[in-house]
Parts: sequence; C-alpha cells; structure tokens
Amino acid sequence: QLPRAPFESAASTYFAAIMDTTDDYIYFKNCNHVLIGASQSLLDLCSPTGEWSELIGKTDYDLFPEEFADHYYRLERRVFAGESVAREIHQGVGKGGKIGWIDNAKYPIHDGSGRIVGLYGIARDISELMRTKARLRDEQEHRRAVFDTVASPIFVKDSEYRIVAANQAFYDLFAL
Repeated sequence: QLPRAPFESAASTYFAAIMDTTDDYIYFKNCNHVLIGASQSLLDLCSPTGEWSELIGKTDYDLFPEEFADHYYRLERRVFAGESVAREIHQGVGKGGKIGWIDNAKYPIHDGSGRIVGLYGIARDISELMRTKARLRDEQEHRRAVFDTVASPIFVKDSEYRIVAANQAFYDLFAL
C-alpha cells in the first residue's frame, strides 16, 4: 500500500500546482469584490508582472479599465444576489491594451450555514475561437453572396434528397 499524505497537505500541494500552471484565469474574491487569491495566469490580464500575490487586496477597478471593471462587477453582483453561476462571454483587455474575448464564469462560495461569503471565478481566453467563428461567418456570407448572384438555378440536396439550399435564380424559376 502506498503511503498517504494528510488530505490537507496533499490538497494544498495539488491546488498550488494548478494555480501556478493553469492557462485559465482563476480567482477568489470576498463579498466586497476584493481579490483574496488568484492564479499566476491572471497576471497576463493585468499590469503587475511578478507574483499573483501582488493582486491580493485589489479590486478589478485597480487592475482593469473602468468599462471592463464595471462589467465584471455587474456579473459578480448576480452571484451575490443568489445566482448559482453567473456566466458570460465578453470582451476583455490584456497587457498592453490588447482586446480579446473571455468566457467568464463566477460561482458563489458558501460557509457552513449556507451564507455566501465570497466567490470564485474561472475565465478562459477564447479569442482565437471567436476570431475563427468570425472568419467562418465572413466566408459563409461571401459564398452565399456568390451563390445568390449566379444567374443559373442552383440547388443542394442532402443525403435523403431533400433540397437544403437554393439560390435566388432557382426560386425565381419555380416561382417559389
């Protein structure tokens, strides 16, 4: 049988490893919206450059432009009002003012009596996904524009021979 470390010691070690190496932005706040813990990666979004401990005691208004801090604050108020999760995809700002997209979820932390004593959040940078979606949407609109400008009737059928797409010339020919 393998030797076992006390749960608290092992959990603390594993938790610290996650907080030091995750790409996600993980943070803990008290009921006053003040940071009490954060992953090292959260520094990628803020101006401090050393250790996550530099973020402790700060609010989003200390770390981000007011527009973004206002958004984060409104999301957190939903958690403190009793929502089990407040989640949104929104624009965010990183170091050097680089704008990107963040999938931001915030969850309440309850004490033993069920009272909300804080929150934790997990945010993920989905900027590349959003850029890819926008590029695909643009390509689809371009193909659709070309498809609709062809003078000959064109239609597409699926594997069950149902018409799933047709251009305007097709609709005009058959008066549909």
